Amino acid sequence: MVTAGLLGVPLEDHRQLKAWSATFAEMLGNFQHNPDRINDVLRCVADMTGYFRDAIREQERCPRDGLIRSLMDAEVDGSRLSEDEVIANTIVTMVGGQETTTNLIGNGLLTLIRTPEKMRQLREQPEIIASAVEELLRFETPSQHTARICKEDTVMGGKLIRKGEAVMAVMAAGNRDPERFSDPDSLDLTRADNRHLAFGWAAHFCFGAALARMEARIAFTALARLDDIRVASDDLEWRTNSGLRGLKALPITFKAAA
Repeated sequence: MVTAGLLGVPLEDHRQLKAWSATFAEMLGNFQHNPDRINDVLRCVADMTGYFRDAIREQERCPRDGLIRSLMDAEVDGSRLSEDEVIANTIVTMVGGQETTTNLIGNGLLTLIRTPEKMRQLREQPEIIASAVEELLRFETPSQHTARICKEDTVMGGKLIRKGEAVMAVMAAGNRDPERFSDPDSLDLTRADNRHLAFGWAAHFCFGAALARMEARIAFTALARLDDIRVASDDLEWRTNSGLRGLKALPITFKAAA
């Protein structure tokens, strides 16, 4: 619903947007080729393209605030985005915003449930929520890796990477680097020096980071108030995606307030 409001499309379409995002994300970060899903993904892309093309027509008839309108109006030195570029950027933003934040909240909640002393700490010290979110981002990174093309011959870690070669940057590994973080495999909700890579780096830093942090702070603050929260299944299933770490579902139980 937040994403629908951000884009400027009807809020009642949020379930369809989520379903499209989940299908589209199957081709993001997967090394294994799954031929059984190709047609579903292609149909998803076609359906999303048609939906957002219609949304652009609606914006032309009746402008409303949102990312789609902003992309349509954006202009730099007389250059504007084409309709296909508006649609492509809208899809990437929608999928990126839904999949990563969903995984952040799911992974983070599971981590807190498995470390009840940390859940209790967050419940008793709600003022630490900002640093807690950063630590959960570092500890269970939702977006595991990204690809880059080397712009020029570069030596990194004693290895020569030649111009034009592909590089896989594994942010999740960097976030557990013992040369960067003290006791990296321990969860410390008040970790002070926590410049992690969960949102990327430099020119490719996630422009939705502020929104993701806000959503996570609201979600974890509310979840920490639940009494006796537990995982309701011993058979949790992780999504088969090496790039986006997240659960297929996280069933929980908790006690209602007296």
